[in-house]
Amino acid sequence: SAEHAGPAYAAVAETVIFALQPLVEAEMAAAHGRLAGGSFAVVAQGKLGGREMTAGSDLDLVFLYDHADDAEASDGPRPLTPSQYFTRISQHFITALTAPTAEGRLYEVDMRLRPSGNQGPVAVRLDTFLEYHRGRSWTWERLALTRARVVSGPEELRVKVEEAVRGALMRPMEPAVILRDAREMRDKLAEKFSASDPWDIKFAFGGLVDIEFIAQALQLCHAPSHHVLDQNTIAALGKLARAGVLAGYDAQVLIGAARLEHTLTQVLRIAIDGPFKPDAATPGLKNLLTRAAGDVDFAALEERLVQTQAQVRTIFEKILPPIS
Repeated sequence: SAEHAGPAYAAVAETVIFALQPLVEAEMAAAHGRLAGGSFAVVAQGKLGGREMTAGSDLDLVFLYDHADDAEASDGPRPLTPSQYFTRISQHFITALTAPTAEGRLYEVDMRLRPSGNQGPVAVRLDTFLEYHRGRSWTWERLALTRARVVSGPEELRVKVEEAVRGALMRPMEPAVILRDAREMRDKLAEKFSASDPWDIKFAFGGLVDIEFIAQALQLCHAPSHHVLDQNTIAALGKLARAGVLAGYDAQVLIGAARLEHTLTQVLRIAIDGPFKPDAATPGLKNLLTRAAGDVDFAALEERLVQTQAQVRTIFEKILPPIS
């Protein structure tokens, strides 16, 4: 089931990352030595952060590091400055995850969620990360940060990173600004990705992106005053409902929709590459989708999907109204 598949795929990815880190660091130490007080952590965001991965998910990663203030260079035969050292570790890590081999590659890696996006350094020092999210990060970056989770690194640095993430999410901000920014970002996505096909489960109006925007925006609005933070979308919706900031009926609809759409996505990512087109789909694939969703036939499933997405979109419009 999707409920078990997402965490299972995430656990595999985390195990790979956890096992690779000491190997990558050992290679760096052999060539360039070590840095005084140096430590390195891998932060997952996106589907890995939320434990919602599918068979085809890439890894949204952020690399953070720290070192002694007086560390000027590593102590090996070919010394590197701290920024060079941890940039090189990050590049080796990405290569280890993405390099094509005789048995394929492990994962694609997406680094766009790091501070300053594609314009920022591959690895970021902890104090830079803290400063950035205290005042310079955009709303969309803070929305993405609701799913941030440290998956590898020494305990002391892990705790510091977790505190930094929580501090960024707890930073007070006018709720109206958060909701307006979130709506503006969702509208821009709709311009880029067609939202008219219900089987484009991620980007369709009422699809997973709408549900995620609702959960993430409400978490940012209410994190300073309620215990609503959770990297997993369904768990976050449950916390928002229990805190009284999301109506019980709305939470029920959104959670049910998320479960249905995650289930369909899990099947489709295993079965096909590219978009799902019902008219061209085999009877076997339609039957598999129907069984996974628990419907009597494919027509009933398709009707339920359309109705569910319409309900989600109504809730979305209520919580994130159009910008006038």
